[in-house]
Amino acid sequence: MQKISDGTFRYSIFPTLVYVVECHDLVDDVKKACEEVDWSETYRSSHSDSYSSKIPIFGIDKNFDLIQKFEERINQTLSELTYTNQFKMTTSWFTKTKPYKGIGRHNHTNSFWSSVYYFSDDCGFLSFTKDMNSITVPSMNEDPELKMFGDISFPAKKGVLLLFPSYLPHYVEINNFDKERFSLAMNFMPVGRCGVADSTYDYK
Repeated sequence: MQKISDGTFRYSIFPTLVYVVECHDLVDDVKKACEEVDWSETYRSSHSDSYSSKIPIFGIDKNFDLIQKFEERINQTLSELTYTNQFKMTTSWFTKTKPYKGIGRHNHTNSFWSSVYYFSDDCGFLSFTKDMNSITVPSMNEDPELKMFGDISFPAKKGVLLLFPSYLPHYVEINNFDKERFSLAMNFMPVGRCGVADSTYDYK
Protein backbone atom coordinates (compact mmCIF):
# COMPACT_ATOMS: atom_id res chain seq x y z
CA MET A 1 0.00 0.00 0.00
CA GLN A 2 1.20 3.50 -0.82
CA LYS A 3 -0.37 6.78 0.13
CA ILE A 4 -0.98 8.93 -2.96
CA SER A 5 -2.61 11.90 -1.27
CA ASP A 6 -4.77 12.64 1.73
CA GLY A 7 -7.49 10.02 1.76
CA THR A 8 -6.14 8.15 -1.32
CA PHE A 9 -4.08 4.93 -1.17
CA ARG A 10 -2.79 2.62 -3.90
CA TYR A 11 -2.54 -1.15 -3.62
CA SER A 12 -0.59 -3.33 -6.03
CA ILE A 13 -2.35 -6.70 -6.21
CA PHE A 14 -1.26 -9.87 -7.99
CA PRO A 15 2.10 -8.41 -9.12
CA THR A 16 4.12 -9.82 -12.02
CA LEU A 17 7.55 -10.49 -10.55
CA VAL A 18 10.81 -10.36 -12.50
CA TYR A 19 14.01 -11.09 -10.57
CA VAL A 20 17.51 -9.97 -11.51
CA VAL A 21 19.99 -12.39 -9.91
CA GLU A 22 23.76 -11.94 -10.01
CA CYS A 23 25.53 -15.26 -10.67
CA HIS A 24 28.99 -14.10 -11.75
CA ASP A 25 30.65 -17.20 -10.31
CA LEU A 26 28.91 -19.46 -12.87
CA VAL A 27 30.12 -17.66 -16.02
CA ASP A 28 33.15 -19.88 -16.70
CA ASP A 29 31.28 -23.15 -16.16
CA VAL A 30 28.43 -22.12 -18.45
CA LYS A 31 30.86 -20.90 -21.12
CA LYS A 32 32.59 -24.28 -21.04
CA ALA A 33 29.27 -26.09 -21.43
CA CYS A 34 28.36 -23.86 -24.38
CA GLU A 35 31.68 -24.56 -26.09
CA GLU A 36 30.79 -28.27 -26.10
CA VAL A 37 27.62 -27.71 -28.14
CA ASP A 38 27.68 -29.15 -31.66
CA TRP A 39 25.80 -26.38 -33.46
CA SER A 40 25.39 -28.60 -36.52
CA GLU A 41 22.90 -30.54 -34.38
CA THR A 42 20.75 -27.51 -33.62
CA TYR A 43 17.41 -26.27 -34.88
CA ARG A 44 16.20 -22.87 -35.96
CA SER A 45 13.60 -21.35 -33.68
CA SER A 46 10.12 -21.03 -35.17
CA HIS A 47 9.70 -17.49 -33.79
CA SER A 48 13.12 -16.03 -34.53
CA ASP A 49 16.33 -16.05 -36.52
CA SER A 50 18.16 -17.67 -33.63
CA TYR A 51 19.42 -21.22 -33.24
CA SER A 52 18.95 -23.43 -30.20
CA SER A 53 20.67 -26.57 -28.99
CA LYS A 54 18.53 -29.56 -29.97
CA ILE A 55 18.82 -31.53 -26.74
CA PRO A 56 18.97 -30.37 -23.12
CA ILE A 57 22.54 -29.36 -22.42
CA PHE A 58 22.32 -30.15 -18.74
CA GLY A 59 22.04 -33.91 -18.66
CA ILE A 60 22.07 -35.17 -15.08
CA ASP A 61 25.12 -37.34 -15.72
CA LYS A 62 27.18 -34.59 -17.30
CA ASN A 63 26.42 -31.32 -15.52
CA PHE A 64 24.64 -32.23 -12.31
CA ASP A 65 26.72 -29.81 -10.23
CA LEU A 66 25.80 -26.90 -12.49
CA ILE A 67 22.13 -27.84 -12.44
CA GLN A 68 22.24 -27.94 -8.68
CA LYS A 69 23.88 -24.51 -8.47
CA PHE A 70 21.18 -22.94 -10.62
CA GLU A 71 18.43 -24.68 -8.69
CA GLU A 72 19.89 -23.39 -5.42
CA ARG A 73 19.91 -19.81 -6.74
CA ILE A 74 16.35 -20.11 -8.03
CA ASN A 75 14.97 -21.56 -4.81
CA GLN A 76 16.85 -19.03 -2.70
CA THR A 77 15.44 -16.20 -4.81
CA LEU A 78 11.88 -17.51 -4.64
CA SER A 79 12.02 -18.12 -0.89
CA GLU A 80 10.37 -14.74 -0.21
CA LEU A 81 7.19 -16.11 -1.82
CA THR A 82 7.07 -18.85 0.87
CA TYR A 83 6.23 -21.67 -1.53
CA THR A 84 5.83 -25.02 0.19
CA ASN A 85 7.55 -26.66 -2.81
CA GLN A 86 11.08 -26.49 -4.11
CA PHE A 87 11.69 -26.02 -7.84
CA LYS A 88 13.86 -28.09 -10.13
CA MET A 89 15.20 -27.50 -13.62
CA THR A 90 13.23 -29.45 -16.22
CA THR A 91 14.70 -28.22 -19.51
CA SER A 92 17.52 -25.96 -20.65
CA TRP A 93 19.06 -24.93 -23.93
CA PHE A 94 21.65 -22.56 -25.33
CA THR A 95 20.54 -19.97 -27.85
CA LYS A 96 22.70 -18.38 -30.54
CA THR A 97 21.47 -15.16 -32.15
CA LYS A 98 23.22 -13.88 -35.25
CA PRO A 99 24.22 -10.21 -35.70
CA TYR A 100 21.28 -7.90 -36.46
CA LYS A 101 18.75 -10.61 -35.64
CA GLY A 102 16.42 -11.04 -32.68
CA ILE A 103 13.96 -13.46 -31.11
CA GLY A 104 10.26 -12.74 -31.49
CA ARG A 105 7.59 -12.62 -28.83
CA HIS A 106 6.90 -15.93 -27.07
CA ASN A 107 6.43 -17.53 -23.67
CA HIS A 108 7.49 -20.87 -22.19
CA THR A 109 4.91 -23.64 -22.02
CA ASN A 110 4.93 -26.65 -19.66
CA SER A 111 6.82 -24.61 -17.09
CA PHE A 112 6.16 -22.53 -13.96
CA TRP A 113 9.22 -20.26 -13.76
CA SER A 114 11.69 -19.54 -16.57
CA SER A 115 15.04 -17.82 -16.70
CA VAL A 116 17.74 -16.61 -19.05
CA TYR A 117 21.39 -16.52 -18.03
CA TYR A 118 23.94 -14.33 -19.80
CA PHE A 119 27.59 -15.30 -19.84
CA SER A 120 29.19 -13.15 -22.53
CA ASP A 121 29.68 -9.47 -23.24
CA ASP A 122 27.32 -7.38 -25.39
CA CYS A 123 24.16 -9.22 -24.39
CA GLY A 124 21.61 -6.58 -25.41
CA PHE A 125 18.12 -6.44 -23.87
CA LEU A 126 15.32 -8.81 -22.90
CA SER A 127 11.89 -7.19 -23.16
CA PHE A 128 8.67 -8.25 -21.48
CA THR A 129 5.34 -7.27 -22.97
CA LYS A 130 1.70 -7.11 -21.94
CA ASP A 131 -1.37 -6.24 -24.01
CA MET A 132 -4.24 -4.17 -22.72
CA ASN A 133 -7.32 -6.36 -22.58
CA SER A 134 -9.84 -3.60 -23.28
CA ILE A 135 -9.54 -0.04 -24.58
CA THR A 136 -5.96 1.14 -24.95
CA VAL A 137 -5.61 4.49 -23.21
CA PRO A 138 -2.29 6.21 -24.00
CA SER A 139 -0.08 6.98 -21.01
CA MET A 140 3.20 8.85 -20.65
CA ASN A 141 4.12 6.91 -17.52
CA GLU A 142 7.31 4.80 -17.85
CA ASP A 143 7.58 3.65 -14.23
CA PRO A 144 7.59 -0.19 -14.44
CA GLU A 145 5.67 -0.35 -11.17
CA LEU A 146 2.83 1.70 -12.64
CA LYS A 147 2.93 0.72 -16.30
CA MET A 148 -0.24 -1.24 -17.07
CA PHE A 149 0.64 -2.45 -20.58
CA GLY A 150 3.29 -2.17 -23.29
CA ASP A 151 6.95 -3.21 -23.21
CA ILE A 152 9.50 -3.11 -20.38
CA SER A 153 13.16 -3.84 -21.23
CA PHE A 154 15.84 -5.25 -18.97
CA PRO A 155 19.53 -4.96 -19.88
CA ALA A 156 21.07 -8.40 -20.29
CA LYS A 157 24.37 -8.26 -18.43
CA LYS A 158 27.18 -10.78 -18.19
CA GLY A 159 26.86 -12.97 -15.13
CA VAL A 160 23.22 -12.02 -14.53
CA LEU A 161 20.16 -14.27 -14.56
CA LEU A 162 16.66 -12.97 -15.25
CA LEU A 163 13.92 -15.02 -13.60
CA PHE A 164 10.26 -14.57 -14.57
CA PRO A 165 6.89 -16.41 -14.69
CA SER A 166 6.84 -18.74 -17.67
CA TYR A 167 3.52 -17.37 -18.94
CA LEU A 168 4.94 -13.86 -19.36
CA PRO A 169 5.41 -12.93 -23.05
CA HIS A 170 8.89 -11.70 -23.88
CA TYR A 171 11.25 -11.15 -26.79
CA VAL A 172 14.94 -10.56 -27.40
CA GLU A 173 15.76 -7.24 -28.98
CA ILE A 174 17.92 -7.04 -32.11
CA ASN A 175 21.55 -8.06 -31.70
CA ASN A 176 23.24 -4.82 -32.75
CA PHE A 177 26.75 -6.21 -32.51
CA ASP A 178 28.94 -7.74 -35.22
CA LYS A 179 29.19 -11.07 -33.45
CA GLU A 180 26.89 -13.88 -32.41
CA ARG A 181 25.15 -13.56 -29.06
CA PHE A 182 24.76 -16.55 -26.75
CA SER A 183 22.50 -17.13 -23.76
CA LEU A 184 21.21 -20.01 -21.69
CA ALA A 185 17.46 -20.52 -21.19
CA MET A 186 16.04 -22.69 -18.40
CA ASN A 187 12.62 -23.84 -17.22
CA PHE A 188 11.67 -24.83 -13.68
CA MET A 189 8.78 -26.81 -12.21
CA PRO A 190 7.75 -27.47 -8.61
CA VAL A 191 8.64 -30.75 -6.92
CA GLY A 192 6.06 -32.57 -4.82
CA ARG A 193 2.34 -32.15 -4.28
CA CYS A 194 0.62 -29.18 -5.93
CA GLY A 195 -3.01 -28.16 -6.33
CA VAL A 196 -6.01 -28.35 -4.03
CA ALA A 197 -8.74 -30.88 -3.25
CA ASP A 198 -9.29 -33.36 -6.09
CA SER A 199 -6.94 -31.42 -8.41
CA THR A 200 -3.71 -32.27 -6.58
CA TYR A 201 -0.79 -33.84 -8.39
CA ASP A 202 2.66 -35.02 -7.32
CA TYR A 203 5.40 -33.65 -9.55
CA LYS A 204 8.49 -35.83 -9.44
